[in-house]
Amino acid sequence: MSTYENILGDITATLIERGYDRKFETEADALAVKFMTRAGYSPHALSDFLAALASSSQASSGKGWFKTHPSPEKRLAKVSATIKALPQVPAVAKVRTQRFRQYSSRLK
Repeated sequence: MSTYENILGDITATLIERGYDRKFETEADALAVKFMTRAGYSPHALSDFLAALASSSQASSGKGWFKTHPSPEKRLAKVSATIKALPQVPAVAKVRTQRFRQYSSRLK
């Protein structure tokens, strides 16, 4: 094998087989809540997704992709705590409407 193939194999093994450190998933979830809120989307969509994922039999088995991630239940608990710690957020529809008007006015 060439050096290139070895490097590619190492990257593939890290990303697919071993995954990133689980703390990165926690950080990614916290950032997702932050960015969703700033963009005017409900961060509860992430907790709804994680709840659905937690009820999946594959997720609870810890096989495949799920063996490299924290359990959906743990992620859901942390995301829920992050959402509860947020300051009150404007209504989603209002934020999106304001943003739409702001950008639309630039087009005229």
